[in-house]
Amino acid sequence: LPPLRIAAGSHTAAGLHRLWCIAVLRLTMPAQVLVEARHDHLGIRLAQIALGFGADVLAGPIDADRSLPLCGVTRPDEATHAGLATLVRHAGLTAIADEETMR
Repeated sequence: LPPLRIAAGSHTAAGLHRLWCIAVLRLTMPAQVLVEARHDHLGIRLAQIALGFGADVLAGPIDADRSLPLCGVTRPDEATHAGLATLVRHAGLTAIADEETMR
């Protein structure tokens, strides 16, 4: 298969149903198909949890990097490269920037 990505969608508002959809996709799709957890659809925190349910990619629009005025650190709940990398690290995984998103 060529490289494919799929994101779970659900009209059900419950977060657990969306996580269940991601887990089912990971179990049923071949390894070549990347399962996305889109933070713009799920919310930042649920997308982070989705990584533990089998999502391969934390995806969605990325904001410009910024830092807190006094500390010079990113907020872990913002959709910047640094903020999303922090969420991935807090999930116990290693963040790898996708060249497609860096354009």
